[in-house]
Amino acid sequence: MDKFQFVEGAWEKLSCAEVNHNEYALSLRIWPWHESLHETIQAHLQPAQVLAYALASSADKANATELFLALDATSIERAMKTLQSSLLAAFSQQPLNYALMPLAERNTRPRLMVFDMDSTLIQMECIDEIARQVGCYEQVSEITEAAMRGELDFSQSLRRRVTLLNGLAEADFLKLTQQLPLTDGVLSVVEWARQNDCRIAVVSGGFVPFVEHLKQQLGLDFAFANQLEVTAERLTGEVLGEIVDGAKKREILIRLREQLGLSAAQVWAVGDGANDLLMLGEAGLGVAFDAKPKVRAEAFAVIDQADLSELLNLL
Repeated sequence: MDKFQFVEGAWEKLSCAEVNHNEYALSLRIWPWHESLHETIQAHLQPAQVLAYALASSADKANATELFLALDATSIERAMKTLQSSLLAAFSQQPLNYALMPLAERNTRPRLMVFDMDSTLIQMECIDEIARQVGCYEQVSEITEAAMRGELDFSQSLRRRVTLLNGLAEADFLKLTQQLPLTDGVLSVVEWARQNDCRIAVVSGGFVPFVEHLKQQLGLDFAFANQLEVTAERLTGEVLGEIVDGAKKREILIRLREQLGLSAAQVWAVGDGANDLLMLGEAGLGVAFDAKPKVRAEAFAVIDQADLSELLNLL
């Protein structure tokens, strides 16, 4: 394990005796690793006030490297935010996965994983496909994309989109629940959860029939989403009850965590859109999955491609 410290503008290698492992505050796992990243890492660690780091390469198939970091900061949270900004700049043009977490939580496995649905567990935006049935796909899709980028209030944008679905036959809407394209790696994650006493929840800004179908199909533990109003077997263009927006997703995560008696570190959350940010921020580890730029910029873990099996490299 190589150890370095930044001295007078250069990184110097230290002997094992010169580094106190108790000083390391953060763990940073990066995969797939290649040697050219070493120079990139060094260039971005020093501005983030990293005092020292230890580098440990793994022999696993992910070809991962883990860095143990000691930062000059008044709090772990401030240190992580400072370093995240540097990492975003370092990795923005490279197809890399990484996770930054307090060293004390590095070996804590999740007992609850909370997933967004659209473009996370499935490779589809359900409301866009419903809109295709009534001939307003492009209009709805444009609003969806803006909302996921964080440019529109989610609740307001959802009501705007649902209004355009007025009159669609419920039967046509429900047919789409049979056509959900699962994201690569979903089955591997579900199997890991079953074998490791970990619950899985899907918390979606989409609609109840879709999450319920997914819950049954995958054997998930919890499912939450919005309820569309139906009258005379047709959508009315209205949403019933409280909308599952970003704040509601966070609230549901907290409720499940307390219900199961878990610590924050035992809860992971995974999502791709701006309406997932509050949920990701509340979790012990929040993962931006094939996510919008705003989400990547704020999450402490990033999976670059749409393959959930990459999540297993953190387990």
